[in-house]
Amino acid sequence: MTAMAEAHLYICETCVRDRPVGAGEKTLGRQLADAITERLRSIQSPAGALHRVVMCLNGCPRPCNVALRGARRWSLRLGRLTPADASDVVDFFLDYAASPDGDVPPARWPAGLRDKVTMRTPPLGGGSAV
Repeated sequence: MTAMAEAHLYICETCVRDRPVGAGEKTLGRQLADAITERLRSIQSPAGALHRVVMCLNGCPRPCNVALRGARRWSLRLGRLTPADASDVVDFFLDYAASPDGDVPPARWPAGLRDKVTMRTPPLGGGSAV
């Protein structure tokens, strides 16, 4: 595989922030993060495809959230996710990481995620038009 600009997948572990979590229990966001991390471990992620669990992605009205970002790339946030979406999220992230600017055509988005994109912004300095 040729060298690529870094692509980042951020996963909110706090979602659902207003729902109490009992001792020894995990938030739905943490469950999603664990499922995505496990899926990424089961495959060979390309160099430059990085993921990180974070405290918040500012999509609280539509939890659980992930964001795809990178320098000179489109930024996307997806919400209303569950651990069952982990494989689709990873597949989408790999297409995003392989794309030169993160502009994966909507026709290539996993069907289960098409209605879960809650934010999409072009790279700073321009990018292809929608």
